[in-house]
Amino acid sequence: MYIPAPFAVADLARLHDFVEQNSFGILISQVDGLPFATHIPFLLDREVGPQGSLIAHMARANPHAENLRDQIVLAIFSGPHAYISPTWV
Repeated sequence: MYIPAPFAVADLARLHDFVEQNSFGILISQVDGLPFATHIPFLLDREVGPQGSLIAHMARANPHAENLRDQIVLAIFSGPHAYISPTWV
């Protein structure tokens, strides 16, 4: 993923804080050779591995559930979000 140098964040604690505060992410991998994405909540375990470890759960019926093994995947955390009702004025 291309990140321009002025926007790159290298501080692991700051990145961990961001993930914990914005834990609803997008998991991207491949299913049958094609890109596949699932929006799911994540938990972060800061103590596992050199950069921490993400933990998530998805429905067994989701094609992602059977196709994640032996893949490099991408998790995107896009920051705060909220639902805005169509009746909001």
